[in-house]
Amino acid sequence: MEFMERETWYFLAPVIALLLGTAIYLAFMHPFQHYDPEGMRLQQSLELYSQLPPGSLLFFGESQVREDIDCTLIEADTDVPCFNFGIAGILPVQLALQKDLIIAAQPHRVVLGVTASFFDETLNKNDDLFMIMNGHPGLATDSFLEGKLTKNEQKLLSMNWFEKDLYKRKFFLPFYLSLFKWIIFSPPEVSTAVSNFKNPHLFTINQSVLELEARLTDPAIASIFWFENSSPRQREAFIYLISELREAGVEITIVQMPIHPLVTSLLSPESQERFQDYLENIANTYTLTIVNIEDYFAAEEFTDLTHLNSAGTVRLSLQIAAGDYHIIQ
Repeated sequence: MEFMERETWYFLAPVIALLLGTAIYLAFMHPFQHYDPEGMRLQQSLELYSQLPPGSLLFFGESQVREDIDCTLIEADTDVPCFNFGIAGILPVQLALQKDLIIAAQPHRVVLGVTASFFDETLNKNDDLFMIMNGHPGLATDSFLEGKLTKNEQKLLSMNWFEKDLYKRKFFLPFYLSLFKWIIFSPPEVSTAVSNFKNPHLFTINQSVLELEARLTDPAIASIFWFENSSPRQREAFIYLISELREAGVEITIVQMPIHPLVTSLLSPESQERFQDYLENIANTYTLTIVNIEDYFAAEEFTDLTHLNSAGTVRLSLQIAAGDYHIIQ
């Protein structure tokens, strides 16, 4: 009898340890929300929608919008509340999933900042954003969007709480390693760009011309600026987003964001014309304005190939506040 009890305990002990460990893990990971910076920014932006004053000016796009637009300068010279929702790595289909939240915010105008790279899925992709959008009450797919999502993206949007808690493991170790490094080697440098929806300018180091030329010799980087290499489903999702917003009466301006002169010189006239034709067809179909400022800024006003430095950001934001580009109307 004693032998059997001991054998039973040998069998039960690992099971109990596994169950206890799982329970402790889930209790810890369920409220865990220390994602990568752009994931945390998306999460906070989803919570911000319900707090926006009606009649706000909303800027959307990837990191170019985040870096290039200073809403504090725009608000200082206008009476229009301004918010910068730029998020690095966000794709048109991920913006389209937020269409109902945008419409419910009753914006004065939505400004969509784009370049050809906005439609790229090779370097510009962050699937974690789908997981973060999972379960938000203001987000919903429909038959069109379902057809544009991959099976993995559909899974990320539909995971139950247990699957989400398991997925969060990828964020756990990087967060605590960075925390440990900060504690041991230096105090934490907290980026305000995560929760700053006015002036989330983050990049401060200007890359040299030699560094930028070297980057453009990499085919993987150079190819994202050629519109013919862009993703068809992202182009279609962008049109869908615009059609839904316009049907709800939302005013839209598309801004072709500044890019470094080195990039402009790389592109063929045919590639630039394809991109321009795509946007002009949208503008004609949905009665909206396109503003092309791709080549309005000098090389010294950029930190890298696609982002303005602080001086360039100030100049662009003040021009918008002054009524240039017909964004403030």
